[in-house]
Amino acid sequence: MAATSNGKTRTNAQKKSSTTTMKEAQHSSRKTSVKKPTVLRPKLDGTMSSKEHFLTLPVNHEGWKCEWRNDKIELNETSLLSKDRSIINTLLRAFTRTTHFEEGWLYAESRCLLTTESKESIRVADLAYFTEKQSRSQKAGKYTAPTFVVEIVHKHDRRGKLRQKIAEYFANGVRCVWCIHADSERVRVYRSPQDSSLIRNNAVCSAAPALPDLTLSAKELFEFV
Repeated sequence: MAATSNGKTRTNAQKKSSTTTMKEAQHSSRKTSVKKPTVLRPKLDGTMSSKEHFLTLPVNHEGWKCEWRNDKIELNETSLLSKDRSIINTLLRAFTRTTHFEEGWLYAESRCLLTTESKESIRVADLAYFTEKQSRSQKAGKYTAPTFVVEIVHKHDRRGKLRQKIAEYFANGVRCVWCIHADSERVRVYRSPQDSSLIRNNAVCSAAPALPDLTLSAKELFEFV
């Protein structure tokens, strides 16, 4: 009888051990499933560079915007995705109906020369309005700041860097910034770093005071996404 009892005791202990191990594995699996993926940046990010050397680099590097600040190369936000191109095409169609269409153009992924803390920086706007005169200067290697800028934002973009970029735009004469949140189909329209409105559905986005007659609803903007 004692041998049988010990055998049952060992069997029950094994069952308990197996159940505990399964629960721990399930708990570990749940913890692993909610862990956010690490976004690795290329080695180029943060390296020292002169402005002259930086301007020889492509605008995009391994899927990141290649920008320059405080004598360092910065890889900020991701480059344009296919659905971003649909948003840009919708914006361009609306732009051709404005009076500013005769004076300039909205350029995709354009370099903008900005001044920060007595230093220069070069940012890449997803979309920026330049007059014909500014465009000619750009082609000659003389970069300037636009008056209207569009940034397309995704969930994994760093918000702190974006806020820094918006502040720099306005400090250099940009008069309106649209931050288009493609994943949630909303637009935050900035008239200054402290003055912004969140636009969604049938509410209208305006590019005033930079381009007063450039207007369209958030719904129209995301129609073909």
